[in-house]
Amino acid sequence: MRTLPLVLAWMLLGCAAASAQDDAALRTQLRRALHDGYADAGPGLPNLPDLLTARFPGDMDAFIDKAAEAVKAHRLGDIKSSIAATLVAIQARDGDQIRAAPKDDLVAVVRAQQDIVLAITPDNPALCKVLAGGGPAQAAPSKAVGDIFARRLYLLLAAIADGRDRPVGNRALQADDYRQFALEARDRGVDIKAWEVLAPDRIAAAAPDQICTALASSYDAVLTADDPVGERVLADMTASLLVKDAGVYQPALGR
Repeated sequence: MRTLPLVLAWMLLGCAAASAQDDAALRTQLRRALHDGYADAGPGLPNLPDLLTARFPGDMDAFIDKAAEAVKAHRLGDIKSSIAATLVAIQARDGDQIRAAPKDDLVAVVRAQQDIVLAITPDNPALCKVLAGGGPAQAAPSKAVGDIFARRLYLLLAAIADGRDRPVGNRALQADDYRQFALEARDRGVDIKAWEVLAPDRIAAAAPDQICTALASSYDAVLTADDPVGERVLADMTASLLVKDAGVYQPALGR
């Protein structure tokens, strides 16, 4: 399940309150509204607008320009599309650099992904199939889950920025890495047979709880691996969470 965090919608409330004064004042109001709206919607969450301003200033400036024009033209719905387009543009342009991010960054992203699986397993196990198989964005089943998605998005973008600005080496996946990773996990006592339901041709027929168990197990295995193969698989799993197609977000935007 790739979802546009619900907290992003709260930004629009602050944007709508910004009056169309002179352009400079409007842009300042929009920046403040984005910061405050995000902070109010997700207390305790790392502030995504602040990250965009600090690490992706050109993208943030371009978004603010579009948001200002939308406010002046009373087309607030365009702001939602611009948010999605901005996030996708960053991931499409710079996303591959995530493989060079510090290992701690990669671990944080995959751990957040595992937290999502663990959070949806008790009440919404069917969503594990969406996570495993990809597909259009969906609204998170609860604010708590939405907050984890928001945190994961922040961590993902931070990892991209660190891979770009502070690279520690590109962990290009080798042809036999996943097989070797599975064998090493088996040797550590992991039930890798449970992972078979994650094969693309088996996901549809598998029971949701089996998918949840397999996902949580595979994330745990990669988070506890301590060798170059495991690190390359960790980087690949992190990269698999990138969204490079704006169409993925459209169902969540209601357009």
